[in-house]
Amino acid sequence: APGLQGGTYPIQVVAQSTTNSDLTAQTTVNVTITPTTPGITLSVQPDTVFSVPFDGTELPTGFDASIRNLGPAADTYHLTFSNIPTGFTLLNSGTSATVPAGQTGILGLYLAPNAGQPIPPPGTVLSLNVTATSTTNPSITKSQVVTFTVPAIDAVTLASNPVSLNTTPGAPVTATLTLTDVGNVPETVSLAATLPTGLTASVLAPVNLAVGQSATETLTLIPDASVPLNSTLQATVTATFGPSGSPVTQTVQVPVQVVVPGAK
Repeated sequence: APGLQGGTYPIQVVAQSTTNSDLTAQTTVNVTITPTTPGITLSVQPDTVFSVPFDGTELPTGFDASIRNLGPAADTYHLTFSNIPTGFTLLNSGTSATVPAGQTGILGLYLAPNAGQPIPPPGTVLSLNVTATSTTNPSITKSQVVTFTVPAIDAVTLASNPVSLNTTPGAPVTATLTLTDVGNVPETVSLAATLPTGLTASVLAPVNLAVGQSATETLTLIPDASVPLNSTLQATVTATFGPSGSPVTQTVQVPVQVVVPGAK
């Protein structure tokens, strides 16, 4: 078994005739296990299961750090990180793992873009350093430089100002929609409003955004004259952008409260 250390283990071998069970022979083989020298291996690979959520999209900036204990006894290893790319924060599933002899422990590492900071352009090669060190013997340590290429990141934020509206039956009311490209590629954003019965909306035009650019569009909502007072009609605005084969969407809800004339 992995991690079996230091000793001689008898293995009994028995041979028996399949036609005459009285015919048997046996022997014992002694297997001597030589203790291994304490040590580790470290391997950091892309995480194929988990990704990093960012403004409605998923980024492939997750990694698995695999620490294999080569020594004769269980040990605890501590992970440290350096040279974290500018504009990113390192998240992890843990900074230490206790690994039995001959076994492998895995910790997850995730690079999340910092809000408000630009993401490097697609194709940019970034790197960080990962080091695993034994807590019982600091001389047992391994490091790896992890490099990855920044992919195209489609990310747009969508917000409404004000967040809710008041009006009277039949009277139009407006909200300002603000769109911001927070990814690293230009975007053409189409806008559509999903409306309940009794509410109509103005036509929303597509918006073109450069990286880091913001744009606004006016949304006009009109409740029917027959809508009862003290009712709320909610419009849902959806922004669609990104590759045509796998578009990304963001939504914002804009509730319209239909009130008595003069009420606030």
